[in-house]
Amino acid sequence: MKLSKKLSALILAAAFTALPLMANAQQPAEDKPIVLKTMGSLFFGGTVQTLPNGETFHGDHGYAQFYIPQNARTYPLIMWHGIGQSGRTYESTPDGREGYMAILPRRDWPVYIIDQPRRGRAGYTSSKADTANAVPTVLMESAVWDAFRNAGKTVLLPGIAVSQNSGRG
Repeated sequence: MKLSKKLSALILAAAFTALPLMANAQQPAEDKPIVLKTMGSLFFGGTVQTLPNGETFHGDHGYAQFYIPQNARTYPLIMWHGIGQSGRTYESTPDGREGYMAILPRRDWPVYIIDQPRRGRAGYTSSKADTANAVPTVLMESAVWDAFRNAGKTVLLPGIAVSQNSGRG
C-alpha cells in the first residue's frame, strides 16, 4: 500500500511539473512572441538623375521592409501586393487582426514585403504626369472587391468580420 501511495504521489508531482511545459508547447502560434534577428527596409532598382544644379533625384525604385526571425527558415517569403495597393495590405486584416507581417515571422518565416515602384512607400518618380492618357489603377472600390474575391464567386463563411458586399447597392 505504501508503494502505491508513493507511486501515486510521484506521478502526481511529475504531472504538475509537466503541465506548465505542456501548456507552453500547445500554445497557439499567435500567443508566442515574435523573436527577430533583424528587421529593416531597403530601396531597390530605380534611377538616379543629377539635376543641372548638382542635386540628385532618386526615383522609380521599389521598397521592401523585412523581418528576419531569430531561427529563420532557409528561404524568405516575398510578398508583393497588386491592383493599386501597397505593402500595408500585409500589416493587418481589415477587421484589425494581425496580418502576415506578424504571423509569418512568428512561425520562423523570413518575410520581405514589397511596394512596387510608384506605389506606397516607393512613390517617387521623375516621369511627367500624363493626365490626358492616364488610366487609374482602380476605377472604383468595388473593382478591388471583385478582383480579390474572384469576381464575386467566393463563398464567404458565416460570421466573417468584413463587409460581405462590394458596396454596389
